[in-house]
Amino acid sequence: DGLVEFEDGYPWTWELIPFVEDHYNKFSALIEGELKRLASCWDPTGDVRHGAFAAHKVSEKLKPFGVQVYAGPCSSQQESPYEDTGPRFYVSITKAALEHFGDAPPMPKELAAVVGPGDWRVRGLGWALAPPHSDPQVLHADLWGGP
Repeated sequence: DGLVEFEDGYPWTWELIPFVEDHYNKFSALIEGELKRLASCWDPTGDVRHGAFAAHKVSEKLKPFGVQVYAGPCSSQQESPYEDTGPRFYVSITKAALEHFGDAPPMPKELAAVVGPGDWRVRGLGWALAPPHSDPQVLHADLWGGP
């Protein structure tokens, strides 16, 4: 059903996981505090997403650390007229990871066995944020392709 639980922790080690955890521990409170402080700027102006200005301001502060905050696809009403109701954010540490690792460490064979055959690659690294009591995220697709 698309869910695999590991009650006793991951049965593999992959350098990317502690890298994300370390960055989350180092930056999450600062990012959440700054976004909350800028909540009065979350409503969009023009053709931008909810939270785009706040995400940009936080990203400016964290640029030296390779951390970027994006305003992702918004929260949306579940009933017609399905209007956007607020922001969702994605914290990317991809740049920090590339600076740290160069090339991404390969996926452990044990993990590859769980996700199945294919030429799996890391597309991005980070975590998502949604304000408390947010509506669900608007329907969207995160697509990536290439050789």
